Amino acid sequence: MSLERFSFHKIVLYGVLLVGLGACRTDPANAPLPTQVDPNAFATSVVMTREAPPTGFDTVAFERIDANTERLGGFRATASLSFEGVFARTPRTTNALSEAEIFDNPVTNARRVIASLANNLTPDIPSLNYEAVRLGEDVFLVRDGVCVQNAPDDAKLAVELSAGTLLGGIKNATTAYQRATVNSEIVWRYAFIPDDLVLPNVGFGADSQILGMTGELWVSPTLNAVVRYYLTLEVENITLFGGNLPVSGTLFLRYELYEAGTPVNLSVPFGC
Repeated sequence: MSLERFSFHKIVLYGVLLVGLGACRTDPANAPLPTQVDPNAFATSVVMTREAPPTGFDTVAFERIDANTERLGGFRATASLSFEGVFARTPRTTNALSEAEIFDNPVTNARRVIASLANNLTPDIPSLNYEAVRLGEDVFLVRDGVCVQNAPDDAKLAVELSAGTLLGGIKNATTAYQRATVNSEIVWRYAFIPDDLVLPNVGFGADSQILGMTGELWVSPTLNAVVRYYLTLEVENITLFGGNLPVSGTLFLRYELYEAGTPVNLSVPFGC
């Protein structure tokens, strides 16, 4: 190899090395930084991934809070609607409480409902206590401790009272990314707003308002059913149970589902 050719190759090699060394000596202050991760956003993302409900349950709707319970093969449920407050625009206090405990066994077409309504909202809405039982084709009704013998239509209507009839439900709710065990069921919590509420026993007029709301909705994807529903509303100028006198105060709705999938044994109520 000639001297000239050798020197040319050395010059090229030195040039490459110098370029490489120059790159290694780039001012650290001007070097590109890696993308930084917001620790709070990262933690939230991890929780959302870990606590996300099963596919298809990002949003739910139960316009009757006890929807799909007829498919469970048996259950027990409790429901209550209560109010504490005043007659609107007056200092007169008033209250109301309606409760129901429901036992259902669709396998044998058996059902038991224990219900009560106590209130001083209006004399047009009487207080009552009853137990209604259906055993196959036979229906029994005990009202205020007395077995009612000649009111089959009343008995059939009474035994069909449901949590959905009393409380209504939710038109739309979105996952809150929280998993728990409630009433022995694995459930996820869902969030909702006042516009999502279905309230069949609450009347809203032009001047009615919801001043505040807190609530919990816990759903079992396995059952495709609500296991717990708690709602507290601060309300103004509403009516209850079809009454005519508006009231203002605090409304409480509570629903619990128990023993899902467990057939219950029912019998003729005492006295019938």
